This record gives sequence, C-alpha cells and structure tokens, in this order.
Amino acid sequence: MALGVAAPAAAQDRFEDAERARAEARLEDADRLYTEVLESGQLGLSEVAHAHLRLAELAFLGEELEVGARHLRYALALRPDAPVGDAPQAMQDAAAAILVERSQRRLRVVLEISDPSSPITIAVRDAPADLIRTVLVAGPEDWRRTIAYDGEARLDVEPPQASRPIGVRLLDRYGNALGFAGEWPAPPAVVAPPAPAPDPAPDPAPEPEEDGEEVFENPWFWVAIGVVAVIAVVAVAFTASGESYSLGPPVAP
Repeated sequence: MALGVAAPAAAQDRFEDAERARAEARLEDADRLYTEVLESGQLGLSEVAHAHLRLAELAFLGEELEVGARHLRYALALRPDAPVGDAPQAMQDAAAAILVERSQRRLRVVLEISDPSSPITIAVRDAPADLIRTVLVAGPEDWRRTIAYDGEARLDVEPPQASRPIGVRLLDRYGNALGFAGEWPAPPAVVAPPAPAPDPAPDPAPEPEEDGEEVFENPWFWVAIGVVAVIAVVAVAFTASGESYSLGPPVAP
C-alpha cells in the first residue's frame, strides 16, 4: 500500500516490510510490523484504517477473535468500504454484522456554531470506544487546546473572537490522525533575521615611505664633522699656547 504524502519515509518503509511479510505468510513478523507502523504516530486516516484491517485479518487467522473484532471495528469506522472479500470467513461475517450495526456510518467530527460570539460545540459522531484519545483544537493568535477524549459526544470550547475560526483534529492513542474539521490555522510565517551589517572597510594602509639614505650613512656628513672637529682642536691649541686673543665660533668651510 502506498501511504499518503504526509507519511514519512520511515513509516512507508515499515508498511512495505509488513506487506511483504504478509505476502510471504510470515504472520508473526507481519503482525509486529503493522503494530510498529501504528505506534509510529505518523499515519493519516486511510493508513490507520489499512493497518487495523491487516491486524484484524492476522488476528482472525490466529483465532484471536476478540482482538480481530476490535481492529475490524476501528477499520470500518474509518473506512466503511474497506475490502474484506479475501479475508477469513469469520472476519467477513463479523464485518457484515458491524456494518449493519453502524448503518455504514463512518467516524465524523462536526463543529456546531450558533453565532460568532457563542461557544463552539465539537460533536464527535459514530466513534468506536477507545479509538479516539485526544482532541486538538487550534485557532489564530496561537490559541491552542488539547482535550483528553473520554467518549463524550459533545465538547464545548470558547475561543476568543480573535482566535476564530478554529480547526479540530482527532488523534488515536499514538498520535495518528483520525479526522478533522474546521480550518486549521496556518503556521506563523518565518521571518528571516536581518543580514548582518558588513564590516567597515579597513583604513587604507599608509603608503610606504620612499627608501632614503640615512643622514648618518652620508659620507659628506662625516666629512663635515671631521672639519669641525679639526677646527675645534686648532682653536683649543691656539688658546692653550697662551695667545691672548679670542677665536670666534668655528665656521665650516
């Protein structure tokens, strides 16, 4: 059986493994795999009905009539037209009796609204005992309610005006979807965070100074120093000889 597009690949793989085991008459393996598919909590209504139908067939083949009848009742509540023509005769007889009892009715959920400001009634109709375990209710403005279902036919909720219209989903004990009504709110739009501002451009690197010859590396500097030193020595020498006259400051040539 090809699952709906909502069923993840892992559930699809387990369903295919279960179908293969059933076709190969590996009944214990098939029973285990169909049970694992149900327990995954990832199925939609038609897939849940198919899994229960297969588990009913396996139970009737193993003469577990009470278990088979329970799974068959669940399957026919979801899909009254589920094929049972190739099932064991005991299962076909049980299916006929269930359909007469239920008058071919399938499980339904209906929203009853008398006026826009009044409470909303969630009416669950023709649900087999213990199939539905949770009722999810949601509306705009992130309004949510999770209601543990105990078999009541009518549930009242009173969402604020800004949280209407509402949507309702029925779930089994594993979280699989069994039915829905109303308008389920769209998920909030994902707003991408603003892109970070670009880093400021680095200051331009200073232009390298032109390589010039250091003043101390210039030979003419040392020539000038030498000339001044010689003149200074001569000035000192003349002064030391006892001549009484003054020398002006040395002048470089």
